[in-house]
Amino acid sequence: VLAVNKMDLVGWSAARFATIRKEFLELAARFGFADATAIPVSAVLGDNVARSSQVMPWYDGAPLLTHLLRTPSRRVAADRPFRLPVQLIVRAGQDFRGLAGTVSSGSISVGDEVIEPVTGRRAQVKRIATMGRDLASAVQSQAVVLQLDRDIDVSRGATLAVPGSEPAVTEGIDARLVWLAEDAFARERGYVLRTSTDTIPITGITVTEQLDLATLRTRKASGAGANDIVTARIDLG
Repeated sequence: VLAVNKMDLVGWSAARFATIRKEFLELAARFGFADATAIPVSAVLGDNVARSSQVMPWYDGAPLLTHLLRTPSRRVAADRPFRLPVQLIVRAGQDFRGLAGTVSSGSISVGDEVIEPVTGRRAQVKRIATMGRDLASAVQSQAVVLQLDRDIDVSRGATLAVPGSEPAVTEGIDARLVWLAEDAFARERGYVLRTSTDTIPITGITVTEQLDLATLRTRKASGAGANDIVTARIDLG
């Protein structure tokens, strides 16, 4: 969503907005966005922010806030494989050790077998607990505690899956990074990768390309400064 602000300073010009909107849609298409919307606004006067503008009758879309409220949140398809990032180890006395987290995709039921992909350790789900009650199964977005039939030495930061559809295990990631730090990338510095549940030390980062925002073409590079968009190899091993 692009909010084209300060329309009052160009006399509420439909032609000026159309030019900006055309450039924005072309850029969004080159980045592969499936949907893109431009909205003319005047933040200081409130036009098309929370209410429709009376001075831009040529725009027949929704105001910015209305459009944002109507936009569905990003959700993972319900039929994706089961994933549960472990956020906490719950202990209650000597007999209970549970793995707490929110199901990020798929579903799990009591009696199902789960696997920790890095070690390959497996166990069966003995119990699924949530606030005040037990469940026969849990689905995407539910926060639960899984008690397994045996201790497989899983700790915070691990991800549980089901055998046969576990995620790939890798010690390296090829990624596109937006460098936001004021200090430029320095190979000799230590960096960490923050996941949904853990912080992982990075053993090395190799920058290979930088994106030219004017042409959207890449060129060879070995460093990154503030606001640069680069392609890099991240080594975690």
